[in-house]
Amino acid sequence: MSKYSWFLFYLAVAVVISALSMTPFGFDLSYLLTWTIVGIPIFLLILITPTVTVYLLALTVLERVLWLVRLPWLPLRLALATAVIVGSVWLGMGKLNTALEERAAVLMADDHDLEGPVGPIANLAVVEDAWYPRNAICDGFCQRVLLNRSAGAVIMARVASVAVPPDDSWYGTRFRLEKRSQCPAINIEYNDSQATVKGEQRKFGDKTSLDLLRIEAAKGNCLISEPAKVGDADAVLIYGSAKLGLQPNEAGFSLTADTASANRLSFFTRQSGVLQERYRSTSVRLYRINPIISAAGGRLMNVKLAPQWDRSDKTLDVKPFAKGIDSPTAFAQERLKFDLLLHDSHSQADVRAVIADAINGVKPLPLDGANALFVYFESFAGKKQMSPEDLSLSLRVMAEKRVPLVVNADKAVALIAKTHPEVVSEVAASLLSRLDAASQNGASMTKRAREQEILSAARAIGALPDSAVLPYFDSLAALAGNLEVRRAGADAIEKLSAFGDQAVPTLIGLLDSLVPVLEASKGKSVTEYYEWQEPYLAALIALCRAGPRAGTALPLLKQRMQGEAVAQYRQDNRLLQETLSRLSKQGPDTPAIEAEVSRFLGPCSY
Repeated sequence: MSKYSWFLFYLAVAVVISALSMTPFGFDLSYLLTWTIVGIPIFLLILITPTVTVYLLALTVLERVLWLVRLPWLPLRLALATAVIVGSVWLGMGKLNTALEERAAVLMADDHDLEGPVGPIANLAVVEDAWYPRNAICDGFCQRVLLNRSAGAVIMARVASVAVPPDDSWYGTRFRLEKRSQCPAINIEYNDSQATVKGEQRKFGDKTSLDLLRIEAAKGNCLISEPAKVGDADAVLIYGSAKLGLQPNEAGFSLTADTASANRLSFFTRQSGVLQERYRSTSVRLYRINPIISAAGGRLMNVKLAPQWDRSDKTLDVKPFAKGIDSPTAFAQERLKFDLLLHDSHSQADVRAVIADAINGVKPLPLDGANALFVYFESFAGKKQMSPEDLSLSLRVMAEKRVPLVVNADKAVALIAKTHPEVVSEVAASLLSRLDAASQNGASMTKRAREQEILSAARAIGALPDSAVLPYFDSLAALAGNLEVRRAGADAIEKLSAFGDQAVPTLIGLLDSLVPVLEASKGKSVTEYYEWQEPYLAALIALCRAGPRAGTALPLLKQRMQGEAVAQYRQDNRLLQETLSRLSKQGPDTPAIEAEVSRFLGPCSY
């Protein structure tokens, strides 16, 4: 065979490989090669084969045409053919990309900056495109506007498209602050995703905007939500996707595919009853076509791929006035001059006064008052000292059953144990009294309120030093047999570790009582699974922490293991093995494990 015949043979092989590589089977097969070191260069070679093959086919055809027109010298024919191919591709692709950018420029043509001042805003509507289902909520931006009184109210709305002017008939939810004697609960979650505020330096432990709203509610400045329309607003801020273009895998080999997507932020004010656009900024992201074939015809990382032109993304946002403005927060801060920084003007004394009024019966806590307590107790996290005023109020909250205990009261208990050990016995008595009262199924408490009280009191008891609970063995042992306490109050059961062998009958008895529940829960829902898991783990953790001081539990536990009366699931087995090790004195002898050790971290965890 001649050299030209061999060239045609190899070209035919390359065509077959290219065709195969652009099928799902071929791509998956070539991708498997990347699992081996030798296969990686082969995989990369297969990826570039289609582009090279197409170029060689075009080169071969043009070279033959030039040969037919009597151009004898081969290097000249190849040079001319290459020049024609490169020039055609460069001109053609360049024209296509220019047309794409011209379409993108049309989307930005009507952008303009804000001119003239904007007066006080009584009702600000914030409209977002609903590209995924979610109710309109008062997010971090909304909360900051209300806290700093930058606007009288914020109407949050979500619509199908922000590419059209605002419609007064669009529905939303209005949020505002109002002075009331009794506040409704704040039924929103903390969401500060849109509130990246210039000049704000937040650190761990700082109060969030939702924390500050809850303190406002405790003082009687209530967050009110109510249905509203965009027509009720005297200013409207709209942002979101104004246009969705095709993604590269959707465009495929189309030369005219529209791959330009646009995000837009617009601001309107009402003049003579009609909304007029005062500001618009559009940023466009497009995918420019490249003369490279991407031979991806399978699935990679659960994403379906298809053969396509390779495309490179480019963002167009050349307006100097819109630099860095990509959210309502940035626009309101830069253009409307809103103060959106979080100012914690509520001193610890203010918060103490609100809580003290509730304890003294001067003014009841609002329905959301427990959240004000949560903010108060969270302030003790990481502190090294507790003021006499905070100590006094914390003791009163723990002793006063009319005031609900919150789940992070353990932060205050841990700090008291560290800085005021002389009063830990008083704290222990108050907490055990609250736990006992909640476990009696009092008619004055709902089931949910009882569970919350049990959980909070048990966590606080778990933060006490062992010495503080030593006088209360009978109380803790009795509570371990209570169905509600053993499920929600696992942290209190774990404190039985302080009693060593004295607590072994109670803890082994608890494990035995859970066997029927364990058997009944197999194959059932997660809720029924936790009916036995929480108390089961609490009993094991107590034995593990007691270690050699509860050595009499070792033969009893081994006996139940042989009879399959204890769970030996993978997630719990490590804790079981560590418990056996400590009981047999093979593990570290730790008679006093710190009360602050989390049930999920550190020694004797699962």
